[in-house]
Amino acid sequence: MRYLPLTDGDRRSMLAKIGVPSIDSLYRDVPDRVRLKGPVDLPPHQGEIEVERAILAMARKNLGTAKAPSFLGAGAYRHHIPHPSII
Repeated sequence: MRYLPLTDGDRRSMLAKIGVPSIDSLYRDVPDRVRLKGPVDLPPHQGEIEVERAILAMARKNLGTAKAPSFLGAGAYRHHIPHPSII
């Protein structure tokens, strides 16, 4: 399955709907010095299972709050609150 299953006709129709003549005209205000000169250097595409395995492998490297200090949550962490009869 292609991620962007648009035809050239689909693209022309969308551009006409927003009133621009071409894809390039959408980026006319972006200076040439910051535009990419070629394709982005990304790894080759993978199937869904390979992507899921890679993400799970990355996620396994994360430490949970039980194994490392966490300063998120503005002090929301386990508290010991003694029973009122003890206080």
